[in-house]
Amino acid sequence: MLLATSAGFPDLKIGVTRLIFHVEGKTPSVSDLLKIKGSLYIPLPEQFQNKHAIINVKNKDDKCFLWAILFALHHVGKDGQRVTKYIPFENEFDNELKVIEFPVKTTDVPKFVKRTKD
Repeated sequence: MLLATSAGFPDLKIGVTRLIFHVEGKTPSVSDLLKIKGSLYIPLPEQFQNKHAIINVKNKDDKCFLWAILFALHHVGKDGQRVTKYIPFENEFDNELKVIEFPVKTTDVPKFVKRTKD
């Protein structure tokens, strides 16, 4: 389970979104962080579910990375956890995601970032 945290672990900058990873119950090494990749929906831990502070897009595919980026860019208002809210924007990054396979590996994130800067 991956959680956003400010515990001083390495971070990846993706546009305006800052992701800081912490592997629950274990201090991650660089090799652990390189193995992390976005995949299917994972429910939030109970302690976060009812705080209404985190939107966790409920997808049934391997496109977590895409849905997270689209969530950061398109504030859809009510029911932001529904993947259907982001489907109208799904092809927005087709060129930037060419040759990057889903689920996106952390080693592919810099490729995406570089392509969005051009």
